[in-house]
Amino acid sequence: MQIELDAGPVNLSKLFGKPSEFISPLFQRRYVWASKEIRALWDDIEKIRDTEESSTFLGALVFEIKSSGKAFKPDEIWIIDGQQRLTTLYCFLLRFAIELDVNSQSIYAKNMYQKYLFNDVEDGVYAPRLHPTILDNHTFNTLFQDCKTIKPKLKHSFGDSNNRLAAAYKEISKIVKSACSPDGDFNFEAAEQYVEIILNQLKFIQISLGDKEQAHQVFDSLNSKGTKLENGDLIRNIVFAKVYNNPEEANNIYNWKWLPLEKKLGQHFEDYFFPFTLIHKPTITKTQMLSELRKKWKEMTPEEIVDDLEEYLDVFMMIVQPTKNLADELSFSSKVLKSIYTLHRMKILSSVYPYLMRVLNQYKVGNLSESTVVQMNLLLESFMVRRSFAGFEPTGLHALFKNLWEYTKGDPRKFIEIVEQNKTVQFPSDLEFVNDIKYNSLYGRKLASFIILEYERSIIQGDIVEVDKPSIDHVVPKVLDEQWAKVFPSEEHKEIKDTWANLVPLSSKANSEKSRKSWKDIQELYRTETIYKTTKKLAEDYTDWNLEALNTRAEVLSSWAVARWPKDNLGDLQ
Repeated sequence: MQIELDAGPVNLSKLFGKPSEFISPLFQRRYVWASKEIRALWDDIEKIRDTEESSTFLGALVFEIKSSGKAFKPDEIWIIDGQQRLTTLYCFLLRFAIELDVNSQSIYAKNMYQKYLFNDVEDGVYAPRLHPTILDNHTFNTLFQDCKTIKPKLKHSFGDSNNRLAAAYKEISKIVKSACSPDGDFNFEAAEQYVEIILNQLKFIQISLGDKEQAHQVFDSLNSKGTKLENGDLIRNIVFAKVYNNPEEANNIYNWKWLPLEKKLGQHFEDYFFPFTLIHKPTITKTQMLSELRKKWKEMTPEEIVDDLEEYLDVFMMIVQPTKNLADELSFSSKVLKSIYTLHRMKILSSVYPYLMRVLNQYKVGNLSESTVVQMNLLLESFMVRRSFAGFEPTGLHALFKNLWEYTKGDPRKFIEIVEQNKTVQFPSDLEFVNDIKYNSLYGRKLASFIILEYERSIIQGDIVEVDKPSIDHVVPKVLDEQWAKVFPSEEHKEIKDTWANLVPLSSKANSEKSRKSWKDIQELYRTETIYKTTKKLAEDYTDWNLEALNTRAEVLSSWAVARWPKDNLGDLQ
């Protein structure tokens, strides 16, 4: 990409000191600075005031000049990089002007308004010299309500009011009020000094782009190398860049299409786009995602892009945040919902999302039966659990799952066939599973808590009422005392201490009190101080806790686990 650049040093007095409109384009992300960034910037200003520094360099500002030199009109300048810093500093200057205005310094305030903060667009009609991205317009317009000397002409109030800009301005207002009134009374000299520092002693490098057609690409490039943009910011870039010259249409799309999508995804907003992209192109990487989506959506309108994104949105939410209400909306049966709840408890890997989204979507539209989906979900669960006992953590499976749908179309038997053909991915048999349960460590595995609590659920035949987060307790302590060493010699203890048969769920409080007590004391603790039935049952079923008792429990657990997490006998899956 060939870009002609014009670069040079600049301060805010020079930037804001001539009629210009600094505009954050629609493809920009919203204002995102929080208290941490605002306070850090203010600390830089305070260091200058305390003469620790004569000036502070705040990095590069990248602009694209959209129009300049037109008679009686301010220059229109797009902020490609630097929106967060410029918006924050504009808010500081505005707040200082308002403090001066309301404290009988109207002449000084009016000079600030007219020289740095507003353009005189008509006779006595003023418009702000800086405009945030359209989604922050509503909040931005509220910032001027305390202006006394000038009543500005503002753009339409697009966007919402509960956002980062509102919180930032509240923080800035507190800082400025305190700075102007250090002893309780308004101090003009202090306010003037701070304004001069902001205007003249904060330094930047201004970079102006020469190729106006490249602004969107520069925006992506700068943010891939600097402060990381989230997926949602970059996707929003693609959508709203298509209507950057039509604010009213952009506002309608935002309110009626984009905002509902964001609200549906909620806290999972950033996690949706990569699995969505993998469904359409399984070979894509995260670094290729944006360019692939731009290619896919090249001929689509913004509305069509949002419609495309919505195709798998509901089934994605069923995976990451399943609820009965959503299941009812999608007409998912109670059996399918139950199987999804279990995968959610297991914290199914994100690498499985694209495959599982395809399975659930085909069930939603009637192409897969309830029994097939329940079987497939249980098979996924069995696959992860059996591999966990074999010593394989539930990671590194992206290569298996990325093309799995094309080979299986959601058929559980074909899933097993594909896995069996894969020489690098193991799905342990029943015999291997039993041996792994008896002799391999479960403690420390990512699925350890899930496995132990699933056994608890089978015993109580329902959900667990967790008073606090359970800990995993070693019946035979991890470190032997003299009494336990007589029952489990060192080598024997090393082999069995972390196996499932020697592990039980226990409340954190009870676990902290257990220490290395004798079996008789542990029995009493298990009977009276835990909410977990499996733990109570162990205390009631075993008079002694020795190798024979541990092996007996291992047999019980492995028999239950083979039935709970099957690989074969798919007709028996529930």
